[in-house]
Amino acid sequence: MANKVKLIPFSQIEKRWMKNPEFRRIIKEREPYFNVVRQLVKERIKQKRTQEYMAKKTGLRQEAISAMESLRREPQLSTLYKYATALGVKVLKLS
Repeated sequence: MANKVKLIPFSQIEKRWMKNPEFRRIIKEREPYFNVVRQLVKERIKQKRTQEYMAKKTGLRQEAISAMESLRREPQLSTLYKYATALGVKVLKLS
C-alpha cells in the first residue's frame, strides 16, 4: 500500500513562518515575490500536489521548489511560469 502524504494547510504553514522575525523581514523586502509565490503554494496545496510532484512536472529539483516557496531564493519569472503551468494556472491575480 502506498504511503499517503498529509499536506499541511497553507494557513498553518504561513502562521509558523510568521513567528520567525527573519522571515517577516524577508517578506517585507520581497513582498511582490511573496504575493505571487503565496498564491502558487495555496494552489499547489489545494490541488494536493507535493513539492516532489512539482519538481517532476517543472524539471526543477525539489530543493529549488522548497527554496522558492520559502523565499530563500527569489524566483525568476521563467521559474514562476513553469510552476504555474504545472498547476494549470493561466492567470495570476497580483494583489
